[in-house]
Amino acid sequence: MGLAGLLTACREPAGDRDTFCAQLRRVPVITERDDLTVPDTATATGQLVTELRRLQESAPTQIRGDVSVLVGVAEDLEVALSNGDQAGVEAARQRVATSTEAWKAASDNVVIFASNTCNIDLGKTG
Repeated sequence: MGLAGLLTACREPAGDRDTFCAQLRRVPVITERDDLTVPDTATATGQLVTELRRLQESAPTQIRGDVSVLVGVAEDLEVALSNGDQAGVEAARQRVATSTEAWKAASDNVVIFASNTCNIDLGKTG
């Protein structure tokens, strides 16, 4: 196997558009744009994190980075709302506090992708 083959084998596999769209339709906690825009205690559940991870696994290359941002913020929020060790909880809270713009930009991109590619209306962006 040449260098190019080795690099290809080490890359994360690209998701499939149809699989991603089907998975997006099955996510019960993402029913409208607000669920993607403002993470709060109602949506920061294990279910949200699990479903976002599934979306991340199936996400096509062009949207995977945005879904990864949503996963990261949701994971931080889950920790911030937990009763875990105080230092970890506080660090997660700080990360959540500074990630609002990244979350909004990523969610806007997912909303646009869902509309344009999957014909799923999660709401208006902006």
